[in-house]
Amino acid sequence: MKKIFISFLILSCFSFASAMDIKTNVNLEGFYSSNILSLSDKDYQRYLDGKIGSYYDIESADDFVTNLSVSLKNRNKLFGHLSLVNLKFDYDLYAVNKVFDKFNFTIDTKYYFNRSFDVILGYSWSPEIYVNNYTSVWDNERHQYTYSKNDYFSTVNWDLSEIFSIRYKIKFSQHFYNKYFTEYDSDVFENGISLIGDFQKFKLTLGYAYKLSEAAAEEAFEGINYSGVIKDGSYDSNKYKFALTIPSIFSIAEKDVNFILQLFGKSVFFPVI
Repeated sequence: MKKIFISFLILSCFSFASAMDIKTNVNLEGFYSSNILSLSDKDYQRYLDGKIGSYYDIESADDFVTNLSVSLKNRNKLFGHLSLVNLKFDYDLYAVNKVFDKFNFTIDTKYYFNRSFDVILGYSWSPEIYVNNYTSVWDNERHQYTYSKNDYFSTVNWDLSEIFSIRYKIKFSQHFYNKYFTEYDSDVFENGISLIGDFQKFKLTLGYAYKLSEAAAEEAFEGINYSGVIKDGSYDSNKYKFALTIPSIFSIAEKDVNFILQLFGKSVFFPVI
């Protein structure tokens, strides 16, 4: 499957490079997070009380995050059909806790078969993502829990009518953890489907997705004299989504203000070891 993605993306790159009509978009956003580690209420209070501050490589539990996004787009013909190629660079910059800074690169092609049916193929790369500090089984000391990620994804959009449409997304990911947590290296497969109703007054989205993560715990300890318990980080989960969007409630400075309500549900299943 990866070979198909890579071959198609190479064609997209040649198409992008030969295009003269390239549009550039720069977007700058900011938001405040009061709990950047997503700690529980109990641990959050313990951190504020100075009881577990040494566990983490952070200077504060809250932070202001600036997102800088730069995208380059072009319109072209591929195999006789309209295609839109998009190159995107994302930077998340934290004002205080620089350890959370991260970069992401994405390239995708949206291929139109007709007005009601299109397919997106894409690849995304993140060189380093910091999660938290944990104790490693290799030396029994706490280290930064970081990983890099490759995402290969495809989305199918099908307009059933003027109101209803179906969106199906499939994604394969590779997670590569640093040398202290190699037992968590994993392949992640996810697919999901959504039914979207675009009415005059609001938009309604109902969705379901299944996720399977297979860790390579046994492979990480091959040829090593390790007497501890090998924990399997594999899991699978079901995700449910309900979203209600009410556009253009009112306007400020000629910009529409939208109302969005999203509810998510998840059930996660870990193996028993």
